[in-house]
Amino acid sequence: MPSNPAVTCWLWGQYATVLGNTDGLPAINPPPIPTPAVAFTFAYDSIGVGLGFDCVTFKATNTGAETWESYSLTVTDTNLNVSGVNTSNNFYQYDQWCTLVDFTSFMWSGQTEPVNVTIVFPANPAGTYYNATLTLCTDRNLTGTCLTRTMSSMFPP
Repeated sequence: MPSNPAVTCWLWGQYATVLGNTDGLPAINPPPIPTPAVAFTFAYDSIGVGLGFDCVTFKATNTGAETWESYSLTVTDTNLNVSGVNTSNNFYQYDQWCTLVDFTSFMWSGQTEPVNVTIVFPANPAGTYYNATLTLCTDRNLTGTCLTRTMSSMFPP
């Protein structure tokens, strides 16, 4: 950089008009293209009551730059000693009766989508503790770049 020789910069040749002798200029490789960040948060949303089962819903928010296309959610109620696992290529939204309302196949950057698991609780889980582990992946069938987050909390009374 002519104004500060201690600083090196580069410019694609197609965007420059060169004047003068360039024999003494070094060729510098451009910096690598940054890898898009993968990140998400998730939090408990609700429990629905179906016929002989319950559907536990969390809301996942894509806080990174990549698009999520599949997930695996495991929820274990540590007091009632029951758990459920769900792996899906879609983000399904259920109502309070565990009836499918809508779904989407992708979670874009900045978007919030439901992630669900079915559990048969032997009693009302209100006030019991749970562990939840969510893995999101950038490709279908839990492939591509995957990221896992775990949380522990209590189902609301």
